This record gives sequence, C-alpha cells and structure tokens, in this order.
Amino acid sequence: MTFAIASTKVFTNVKILFNAASGLFSLIQYFAFGIIIYIESYISISHFYLEGILICIGGALLIMLQRYKD
Repeated sequence: MTFAIASTKVFTNVKILFNAASGLFSLIQYFAFGIIIYIESYISISHFYLEGILICIGGALLIMLQRYKD
C-alpha cells in the first residue's frame, strides 16, 4: 500500500489515489487498535473498568475516522 502511494503513477487517476489512501487508512486503524489491545493486556482484574473506557475511546475514534474518511 505505501509503495503505491510513494509512486508517481498514483497521481494519474483520482480513483487509484483514493484506493491507495483508503488502504493506508485501514492499516492505520488496525495499527491503532493493536496498540489499544496491547495496552489492555496489562490491565488487571481490579482495574477492569479501564478496559471498558479504552474500548469506548477506541470506538469513538473509529467512528470519527470513518466520518472523516467519508
């Protein structure tokens, strides 16, 4: 995906540019939620409510990113 964005052929067609940016956007989303899941693995049972807070924050960020994308 990043190779397609770095090449000059991407700028020849708007649809190709949108597809490449959409793929990069999806990779960023997966990476961000991977970090959230990694952080959640260190939450102990006594602080389990923190996992719910992180999930809510992550969900809100995902909704904001999807609205920004559209």
